Amino acid sequence: MIVRKMTASFGVLQNRTLELSPGLNIIEAPNEYGKTTWCAFLRAMLYGIDTAQRGRAGKKPDKVLYAPWSGSPMAGAMEITFGGKDITLSRSTRIPSAPMRVFSAVYSCSGQPVLDLTGENAGETLTGASLPVFERTAFIGPAGLGVQQGAELEKKIASLVTAGEESGSFSEAEARLRALQRKCRYRTGGRLPELEAEMAAVREKLAAIDKTAEELARAEELAENARLHSANAQKNFAGAQEKRRADAMAQLEACRAAREKAESEAARREQASAAADEALRAGILRGAEPDETA
Repeated sequence: MIVRKMTASFGVLQNRTLELSPGLNIIEAPNEYGKTTWCAFLRAMLYGIDTAQRGRAGKKPDKVLYAPWSGSPMAGAMEITFGGKDITLSRSTRIPSAPMRVFSAVYSCSGQPVLDLTGENAGETLTGASLPVFERTAFIGPAGLGVQQGAELEKKIASLVTAGEESGSFSEAEARLRALQRKCRYRTGGRLPELEAEMAAVREKLAAIDKTAEELARAEELAENARLHSANAQKNFAGAQEKRRADAMAQLEACRAAREKAESEAARREQASAAADEALRAGILRGAEPDETA
């Protein structure tokens, strides 16, 4: 994160603007100019104002110490560059008991909101450090250079020494790995045995499915053979039936021809018989007639 410009109504700062140049900036000014106030304003813009803070040992809480001298509500804006993009942060006060609680973060060029950047997580997101770590490392308050002991700071330093990064230490990583190992397999229990049992059950189901598929294939083959056999049988039956019909028709035609021949022969014989009878009657009649010459 690079801070480029700050505008503040904060303590002694009355709508004051501080523009910073690239690189290291050093502010040299007399007392009561607002050097410490600018530092506190930077912290407030990142992490907000702790309204639960109470005064102790003669020290006023920040919500009282940095209330604008003019009586106006505490407010301010800060222009930064983060992740290669220019962003404008704004905080203002809607309720006097909760100063700097109203927060907004927009892209400076478009005015579109910066998603997932809120007043609660802005400081840790932009700096990579929580408020206690920020106050004990990057931020030097008016109390001087003393760095107080803190559990989170110790954790980050130990992480840097053992793991080379702030987000995790060797001991934490080892503990997580051991917990994961126990979760995966602990004696006869754990996730791995469960998965192995599930895999065995799946293999059995697959084997049963393969067997069923083979039986289905054999059944389909038998059905196809039966269909072909039935088709052949139907074809043979149709051929035999057609042959029987043809033979029957041939026999019928032969019978008809024989009948016609017999009927013709009978008619011929009947005609011959009639002719013979006629000739016989004619002969008889001629024999019965008287002889005119006699």
